[in-house]
Amino acid sequence: MVTTPEQFLQIQKAALEVFQSATITSIEGFEKLTALNVQAAKASIDESTDALKSMTDVKDAKQLAEMPSSTVQPATDKVTAYYKHVYEIANETGAELAKLFEKQVAEGNRQLYAAIDAMVDKLDRQLLKHKGRAGARPHAALKHQADSQPE
Repeated sequence: MVTTPEQFLQIQKAALEVFQSATITSIEGFEKLTALNVQAAKASIDESTDALKSMTDVKDAKQLAEMPSSTVQPATDKVTAYYKHVYEIANETGAELAKLFEKQVAEGNRQLYAAIDAMVDKLDRQLLKHKGRAGARPHAALKHQADSQPE
């Protein structure tokens, strides 16, 4: 339970640190995806250049007809590998963010339970205080009880 301005500031500072960590984790994931895309683009340019060079080396129509079939399977494998990398990056980034938020939720739960405990303790003290007052005036309680009973 927040009872002092220092506690409030500490909670706000912790929340800001979690937000900063989440932002950094997200940016790192974005950097990894960007690096993967740049690498894929470079590989695609190199492969296209190689394909164009090999097209210039074609001597007859039969060789030209066989070229597309020899490049389809490697291209499919590369696309599959690319999306596997994208999935791994997204999964890793998501797992790191989940850890951060789980930590934040656990801290929030801890604070909530502490607040509930403090409230219950305060209610117990007030109840005991009230009972103490009623015990000091037994005649008033008996008078009230006698007045409320039907005859």
